[in-house]
Amino acid sequence: MSISTPDRENESHIASFIIAASIGTVLGAYLSQYVDGKKLQKYFGYFLLGVAALILFQNRGILEEFKLKKAAGHNANYQIKYAVFDLR
Repeated sequence: MSISTPDRENESHIASFIIAASIGTVLGAYLSQYVDGKKLQKYFGYFLLGVAALILFQNRGILEEFKLKKAAGHNANYQIKYAVFDLR
């Protein structure tokens, strides 16, 4: 049995995520000294909604593709071609 390793593209995505999470953690800790915790929670919620809207916007073509295939009469099982974090 062989163990597969992620390719370089996946490694760069993982590294980017770790760096962004680290910066966010440090920034949040710094801001917590100056901003009330309830306000930070509120603005973090707005940030998450914005990120979710961006992801939905970037992947809007998947729904359209699904609708077109269904309208054309294809009743086969559909596979999602793109990952949620596909940044093409």
